[in-house]
Amino acid sequence: MLNNKHLIMIVTLLVLLVAAPLVAADSGSASFVVTAPLYVAGSQINPGQYNVKWESHSPEATVTFTGVEKPVVIKVPGKVEQVDSKASYNSIITGKDAAGHESIKQLLFSGKNVRIIFE
Repeated sequence: MLNNKHLIMIVTLLVLLVAAPLVAADSGSASFVVTAPLYVAGSQINPGQYNVKWESHSPEATVTFTGVEKPVVIKVPGKVEQVDSKASYNSIITGKDAAGHESIKQLLFSGKNVRIIFE
Protein backbone atom coordinates (compact mmCIF):
# COMPACT_ATOMS: atom_id res chain seq x y z
CA MET A 1 0.00 0.00 0.00
CA LEU A 2 1.26 3.50 -0.84
CA ASN A 3 1.75 5.97 1.93
CA ASN A 4 1.48 9.74 1.44
CA LYS A 5 5.23 10.18 0.96
CA HIS A 6 5.33 7.68 -1.91
CA LEU A 7 2.21 9.14 -3.48
CA ILE A 8 3.70 12.66 -3.42
CA MET A 9 6.91 11.36 -5.01
CA ILE A 10 4.99 9.59 -7.79
CA VAL A 11 2.83 12.65 -8.53
CA THR A 12 5.93 14.89 -8.59
CA LEU A 13 7.68 12.53 -11.00
CA LEU A 14 4.65 12.47 -13.31
CA VAL A 15 4.45 16.28 -13.32
CA LEU A 16 8.15 16.51 -14.23
CA LEU A 17 7.77 13.97 -17.02
CA VAL A 18 4.85 15.88 -18.51
CA ALA A 19 6.52 19.30 -18.14
CA ALA A 20 9.91 18.33 -19.64
CA PRO A 21 8.73 18.32 -23.28
CA LEU A 22 7.03 21.68 -22.78
CA VAL A 23 10.31 23.27 -21.68
CA ALA A 24 12.19 21.66 -24.58
CA ALA A 25 9.63 23.04 -27.04
CA ASP A 26 10.88 26.53 -26.26
CA SER A 27 14.18 26.07 -28.05
CA GLY A 28 15.08 25.57 -31.65
CA SER A 29 16.99 26.79 -34.65
CA ALA A 30 16.50 27.87 -38.25
CA SER A 31 18.36 29.53 -41.12
CA PHE A 32 17.61 33.01 -42.46
CA VAL A 33 19.00 35.17 -45.25
CA VAL A 34 19.31 38.90 -44.55
CA THR A 35 19.42 40.91 -47.79
CA ALA A 36 19.94 44.42 -46.38
CA PRO A 37 21.48 45.83 -43.20
CA LEU A 38 19.04 45.41 -40.29
CA TYR A 39 19.01 45.98 -36.57
CA VAL A 40 17.75 43.55 -33.96
CA ALA A 41 17.35 44.63 -30.33
CA GLY A 42 19.86 47.45 -30.95
CA SER A 43 22.53 45.31 -32.68
CA GLN A 44 23.27 45.68 -36.40
CA ILE A 45 23.12 42.64 -38.67
CA ASN A 46 24.79 42.88 -42.07
CA PRO A 47 23.52 41.10 -45.18
CA GLY A 48 24.30 37.39 -45.30
CA GLN A 49 23.08 33.97 -44.23
CA TYR A 50 22.55 33.34 -40.51
CA ASN A 51 21.77 30.37 -38.33
CA VAL A 52 19.41 31.48 -35.59
CA LYS A 53 19.06 29.57 -32.32
CA TRP A 54 16.87 30.40 -29.36
CA GLU A 55 16.53 29.10 -25.83
CA SER A 56 13.73 29.93 -23.46
CA HIS A 57 12.42 28.70 -20.14
CA SER A 58 9.69 31.32 -20.02
CA PRO A 59 8.38 33.80 -22.54
CA GLU A 60 11.78 35.54 -22.44
CA ALA A 61 14.41 34.06 -24.77
CA THR A 62 18.07 34.40 -25.68
CA VAL A 63 18.39 34.49 -29.46
CA THR A 64 21.75 33.90 -31.16
CA PHE A 65 22.45 34.93 -34.76
CA THR A 66 25.55 33.16 -36.14
CA GLY A 67 26.88 34.15 -39.55
CA VAL A 68 27.37 31.27 -41.99
CA GLU A 69 29.83 32.99 -44.36
CA LYS A 70 31.47 35.22 -41.76
CA PRO A 71 32.21 34.36 -38.12
CA VAL A 72 29.69 36.78 -36.60
CA VAL A 73 27.80 35.98 -33.41
CA ILE A 74 25.11 38.30 -32.05
CA LYS A 75 23.10 37.46 -28.91
CA VAL A 76 19.97 39.44 -28.19
CA PRO A 77 16.90 39.12 -25.97
CA GLY A 78 13.54 38.21 -27.48
CA LYS A 79 10.16 36.89 -26.46
CA VAL A 80 8.68 33.58 -27.60
CA GLU A 81 4.95 33.55 -28.35
CA GLN A 82 2.60 30.83 -29.52
CA VAL A 83 0.69 31.55 -32.73
CA ASP A 84 -2.50 29.93 -34.02
CA SER A 85 -1.09 28.39 -37.18
CA LYS A 86 2.27 27.03 -38.27
CA ALA A 87 4.35 29.18 -40.60
CA SER A 88 4.82 27.92 -44.16
CA TYR A 89 8.45 29.09 -44.31
CA ASN A 90 11.09 30.92 -42.28
CA SER A 91 10.45 34.64 -42.48
CA ILE A 92 11.63 37.93 -41.04
CA ILE A 93 9.13 40.70 -40.31
CA THR A 94 10.71 44.15 -40.17
CA GLY A 95 9.71 47.65 -39.11
CA LYS A 96 11.27 50.85 -37.80
CA ASP A 97 12.81 51.00 -34.32
CA ALA A 98 12.74 54.07 -32.05
CA ALA A 99 15.86 55.46 -33.80
CA GLY A 100 14.29 55.04 -37.25
CA HIS A 101 16.44 52.04 -38.27
CA GLU A 102 14.95 49.16 -40.24
CA SER A 103 14.78 46.44 -37.58
CA ILE A 104 13.76 42.82 -37.17
CA LYS A 105 10.47 42.82 -35.26
CA GLN A 106 9.56 39.12 -35.54
CA LEU A 107 10.95 35.80 -36.70
CA LEU A 108 8.57 33.08 -37.93
CA PHE A 109 9.70 29.47 -38.30
CA SER A 110 8.71 26.96 -40.97
CA GLY A 111 6.45 24.24 -39.57
CA LYS A 112 6.34 25.76 -36.08
CA ASN A 113 3.55 27.57 -34.28
CA VAL A 114 5.87 29.92 -32.39
CA ARG A 115 7.35 33.30 -33.21
CA ILE A 116 10.03 35.40 -31.61
CA ILE A 117 9.30 39.08 -31.04
CA PHE A 118 12.00 41.71 -30.60
CA GLU A 119 11.47 45.13 -29.06
